[in-house]
Order: sequence, then C-alpha cells, then structure tokens
Amino acid sequence: MIEFLSGTIQDLTPVGIVLDVSGVGYGLALPLSYVTQLAIGTACQVWVHTRVREDSLRLYGFSSKADRDLFELLIQINGVGPKVAMAILSTITVRELVHIVDQNRVDLLTEVPGIGQRTAEKVLLELKAKLSKSAHAALLRRGADVVPLARAGASAAPVADCEDDLHSALTNLGFKDKEITPVLHRVIEEMPAGKFADLLRACLQQLRSKTISSLF
Repeated sequence: MIEFLSGTIQDLTPVGIVLDVSGVGYGLALPLSYVTQLAIGTACQVWVHTRVREDSLRLYGFSSKADRDLFELLIQINGVGPKVAMAILSTITVRELVHIVDQNRVDLLTEVPGIGQRTAEKVLLELKAKLSKSAHAALLRRGADVVPLARAGASAAPVADCEDDLHSALTNLGFKDKEITPVLHRVIEEMPAGKFADLLRACLQQLRSKTISSLF
C-alpha cells in the first residue's frame, strides 16, 4: 500500500501531475485546486489513494492526509465515484465541506459540477454519519490544509499553448462548454502572461457562482 510519494514534478497535466520518484515517473490524478499550487521542477509530497480494477490501476494524489481520507469517505457513498469525489475536492476544501455538512447546505454542494439535488442530499446525509464515526474525524474537522512543498512560479507553458489544456481540465471537472468558454476568454484577456496554474485557479474562482466564505 502506498501511503505517500515524495519527488520532483516532471509534468503538469489537465488532471494531475507526473512525479519523478528516484527515477520512476508516477502519474497521479489530483484535485484541480491542488494542481493550481504546483509547478514543474519543484519538490512535492502527495498522499496517495490507489484504486485497482481488473483492467486498470490509478493513483490519486492529495496535498494532505485529511484530503485523502475525505476522498476515501466520499467514494464509499453509493453513486459517488472517483470523478465526482475529485470534482468536490477540486472546488471545495476539507474545511468548507465539513461546514457544509454541519450546516446541511445542500445549495452549496449543488454548485459542484455533476452534483444534483438528490446526490447532494445523499452525500450530506451519509457524509455526516461517516464523519461522526471516522477515526480521523477530528483531523478532518480541523481542515488540515497543509501547504504543499511545491508552489506555483516555475516554468510553465505560455497562454497560447495551454488554452486547450485549461479547457480540457475544466471539462474533466464537469463544467459545460457554455460555462467554460466565456470565463476562459475573460481570464486570458485579463491575464495574457499568466501561467497554467494561475489561469486555472482564476477560472475556478469565477466558475464558482456563489461564495462559501459566508460559512465562516
């Protein structure tokens, strides 16, 4: 069982990273909110969830153990697979999600792409029960937002070369083309020299139609 990996980021992709660990390249899917904090050529440690199927093996990486543990709680909920769980963690932090669950804010959870009213209600109901029973409940409730070792700022592709990657990343997250296109154009116009991670972070911020900050 892989608990975590430490290495150097060799590549950023629309859905994650390639991490060089002692000469071996591991491809990991990451929440987009985490990808936006990373940069090629920098050191990084990720907490890992390994998902094995008959015909595939996928690694999911997270900035903290709390994020990884919450992902594992989410995928235990019937109807919530890795894609939906990653969408949740790409748009909502651990601390925000715990507050959403505590306050039963279905309306805020439905902001996540791919989460409808019924799914949101199911997630809130089951996650509340799981959080109360989880051995890591106290850790999750503290939010445990660990600052990653790798920060944005290293070399990145120019805007013209990463526009397709930005669109692909947001599509993979579940946003619709009609939502993505105007926001992407506006962000690129405002940040013509922006790097991939900065542009993606700006797009995600604008695509969140409501604010969750009112919870705190």
